[in-house]
Amino acid sequence: MKLSSRERFLIGVLFTLIIWAVALEVFIWPCRAGYQKSRELMESRKQEAAGMEFYLSHYDELEQKLNEWENLRNKEDFFYRNIDDTFMDRNLQAMAARAGVSICRMSIGEAVLADFPYDTEMDDPEDSGKEAPGNGPAGGTVMESVITMEIECPDAKGVMTFSDEIYREQKSVLVSFLDVEAVYESGEGGQGTYQGMKGIMEVRYYYEEIG
Repeated sequence: MKLSSRERFLIGVLFTLIIWAVALEVFIWPCRAGYQKSRELMESRKQEAAGMEFYLSHYDELEQKLNEWENLRNKEDFFYRNIDDTFMDRNLQAMAARAGVSICRMSIGEAVLADFPYDTEMDDPEDSGKEAPGNGPAGGTVMESVITMEIECPDAKGVMTFSDEIYREQKSVLVSFLDVEAVYESGEGGQGTYQGMKGIMEVRYYYEEIG
């Protein structure tokens, strides 16, 4: 049967569409998905590298602050006394505000007896026949509360300023864990837009229960 030119044209268009459909299914879409996955992986590696750079650039400063904190802990007025969750919440919120840091979420763990040696000379209670005092400098019981916060701030300076505010208290509170990294939002052409710093900070309060 002889086909008209119109029919031959339509059949040619149909075959072209079929070829493109097969190419999309077999080659183009899988490659595009692989490209997208590779781009996401590169973005993730970029954020990890930014996080490592942050820790390396501030490691010495953080270590120095912790050493200063260790030297302070045997002062008589070092420990907070009879504080509660409300005090810790407000105290951290105030310090974060001064540092330009937003606390998106805060979780305060149940207070537990602290394994926190206090260097002071005490008579052996077995020798004196008296009841053993608490493990705090004022004879009370030293408790530990762990606070986990999800924080956000414009840049790394905010994180360090927040840490400075905590250690500037010169009291029994310290930063025990920090996992903060730069956040990028994917844009057109694979270009990531910097959104600031975001992550987790863990703080520990030690306080003496008296009375």
